[in-house]
This record gives sequence, structure tokens and C-alpha cells, in this order.
Amino acid sequence: MAKEGVSEQSLFQGVKDFWSERFRILDSYHPYLRRENPLPSWSAADVQEFIGSDPVHGPVVCTL
Repeated sequence: MAKEGVSEQSLFQGVKDFWSERFRILDSYHPYLRRENPLPSWSAADVQEFIGSDPVHGPVVCTL
């Protein structure tokens, strides 16, 4: 019974290591994804400025 637990742990560790290698690029984004201080909320003026400055995504924001 104890051997099954050990083999399951090693299997889990193997799978974890496998995917960790493939998603290593996410480590580069760590400072952006896990911030100490969250980004400030956008004000209505910020949203209007974005809509006016971005010809591609601005109209989409207007429809939301």
C-alpha cells in the first residue's frame, strides 16, 4: 500500500516537471501576473482617452 503512494507521488512529480518545462516562459511574466500592488482602476476619463486614441479597439470598447 505504501508503494502505491510513493509511485503516485513520483508520477505526479514527473507530470508536474513535464509541464513546468513547457510553461517556463510564464516565469518571464511573473512580475506582471503576480503584482504586490494591483494596477489602479481606470477612470471614465481614462476610458474615453483610450477610445479616442485606439482606432482598432476603441470602437469595440464603445459597444460594451
